[in-house]
Amino acid sequence: MKALNSALVLFLAVSCGGKDGSEEEAEQSRPIVAGEIVAAVSSDESGKDKVRHMAAGTSVWGVAAKGDKVGVDDRVSVEANASAMIQLSKLDRISLNSGTIVKVLSSTSVFLEKGDIWVDGAIGGTSVGITVKTEGGEVAMKGAFAGLRYEEKVLRTSLVSGSATIRGKQGEVEIHGGQEAIIEDGAVRVVHVKDPGGLVSWTEGLRAELEEPRSNVPEGGPEVVSGLGTMAAKAPGSKSLLPFEVLSQDVTVRIQDQVAITRIEQVFRNPTNRVVEGMYKFPVPAGARLNRYDMEIKGKLMQGEIVERQKGRAIMKTVIRQFIDMMRDPALVEWESGSTFKTRIFPIKAKEKKRIVLSYIQTLDGAGGKYHYVLPVSAAGADTAKVPAFRLDVRVSATGGTPRVSTPLYPTTSKVEGTQARVAFEATDFRPMVDFVIAIDQPERPEATMATYGKGADVDEEDPVAGILGKEKAADWSYFMINLAPELPEVKGSAGGGSDWILLVDTSQSRNAFDMEIQKRLCSAVIGTLGSADRVKVAAYDMSPRLMDEAWAEPSQALVERVRGFLDSAPPAGATNMADALMEAARLAEGTRATRVILMGDGAATLGENRPGVLSKWAGGVFDERNASVTTIGVGSSVDSLLFEEISRETGGKYHSLSSGEDLLASAVRIVTSLRVPMLENPGIELEGLAVKDVHP
Repeated sequence: MKALNSALVLFLAVSCGGKDGSEEEAEQSRPIVAGEIVAAVSSDESGKDKVRHMAAGTSVWGVAAKGDKVGVDDRVSVEANASAMIQLSKLDRISLNSGTIVKVLSSTSVFLEKGDIWVDGAIGGTSVGITVKTEGGEVAMKGAFAGLRYEEKVLRTSLVSGSATIRGKQGEVEIHGGQEAIIEDGAVRVVHVKDPGGLVSWTEGLRAELEEPRSNVPEGGPEVVSGLGTMAAKAPGSKSLLPFEVLSQDVTVRIQDQVAITRIEQVFRNPTNRVVEGMYKFPVPAGARLNRYDMEIKGKLMQGEIVERQKGRAIMKTVIRQFIDMMRDPALVEWESGSTFKTRIFPIKAKEKKRIVLSYIQTLDGAGGKYHYVLPVSAAGADTAKVPAFRLDVRVSATGGTPRVSTPLYPTTSKVEGTQARVAFEATDFRPMVDFVIAIDQPERPEATMATYGKGADVDEEDPVAGILGKEKAADWSYFMINLAPELPEVKGSAGGGSDWILLVDTSQSRNAFDMEIQKRLCSAVIGTLGSADRVKVAAYDMSPRLMDEAWAEPSQALVERVRGFLDSAPPAGATNMADALMEAARLAEGTRATRVILMGDGAATLGENRPGVLSKWAGGVFDERNASVTTIGVGSSVDSLLFEEISRETGGKYHSLSSGEDLLASAVRIVTSLRVPMLENPGIELEGLAVKDVHP
């Protein structure tokens, strides 16, 4: 028995004994995991070797890939034309832009050696928090959405939501959403964020890798107007639609600073053996001015005329009645709704080809020298015919030097020609699914720029304007545009505290499934961008508003999912009573906190008060009393921007248009941040020695 006990004791002693030297050495050398690379993308074919990883205690860079673990004191480098995302904890992520190197200090701290990073704090401020250190200073954030850049010993921290403590050698400050802190030579100064959308737009490819696939084309969506127009035909006196062919689309764009002129040339053919009447619809981007509509008749381009709808219908009926005797060949353009124009062309002979040329001029949205051009080629989810031959040629010039351009959604070719950036794209059997977006970065933007077009001026055929509109048309112009980007004063004191956000979503019958999907995703993006001090309410509106919850809700992932479910249960139906929707928002605004109302839809009020002047003046008075503003967002291929612009102007908000090809998170960041910074109200201009007929706005 004693022998057995001794053996048992000996066995237990051996089992509970300490590790030998080799086991202890192996455990001590095992790295502590601080994060994981969850996404890595590149814009060229050699992207597999663009993201690199150096383990702590070594000096060798290795190729990094999605799923690789990152240990404490490991370094991650991203080369040109690539980006990567690191999950530091269950709640916080950082994205690394091209030319960036970081050293991961822990699951809550990194050292930024150089480059750009985007800090994606947990929604609603429930994150653990992230500290970013540099040689020039450090930033401690919690629940923050922010972009940081460290180059040439200058650290810039641009905060969208949340709060951050900025520490330099000469002191520290606290900043909040809409503010940017700059540490230079140890000193900290605070200004307002200039280009919020540009802070996050480069992360779009990374986020796409993480998101669950969701079709951009909802099933069962109704037919809608394609971005470059749709053509249908019918025999005179008949309501039955006949097949029609679009043979080619040729688009030429010239951009100078933030002014763009777009020329669209389309060729289509009547494939039938009979004379038909063509019906062509095309949406003009919100805020753009249609200034040319020509049609080829007997080999020569003839200038069309834009008329009101009733006048156009009367002329067309007369033409059809007189067709047999007079053989007239008109192209009448009439406004239909929103920003959509409709053209009726008669007659189109059997097997005949028709060439149409139209152009419009617009100013482009942007800030801080960064703006974007949108060509609305998307059919908004509808099943459209393929275009056998599609060509796009874009030339971009800027006062401050050669601009940088990018097209994240289409495989274009781009190059620099002198001081211009040129983008080209060609395709056969082209069927676009999203709009064509070109991001433009003007590196050295002056504080003021002016574009002038003088009447009777000597116009060069190579001039971008003359090249599109022709010498005679360009020489008739007599106006100028001044674009000001003044430096606002530094921020004094803290601007902490949250706001109340009321999201009004158009669910009327005019909303097709594709537009509804964009609105739902925009709501998710806006809520995901807010901070823990903010509060949210959501309402759908058509014939009357329907509030999701009477109680205010804090931003959270659970709220995002509930809002999605609420809007999914509200299929498009009924007319659009915008006045009642605004009255509901006014009722919800408490007045004790700043309230931001975001009204999204197509801008067409079809029930109740719909006169822009009357409705906007009423809204201006009501919301001013409640410490609230209304920001309007035009969503869809055809938006009536007039009413939306008037409402936002009278209530101290802003108007934004949203394309199907735009990054919704970048749009949400731009919208939210623009409402957190001061806004110039009622700027004036004094002109000496020049007679001016009108000024807009």
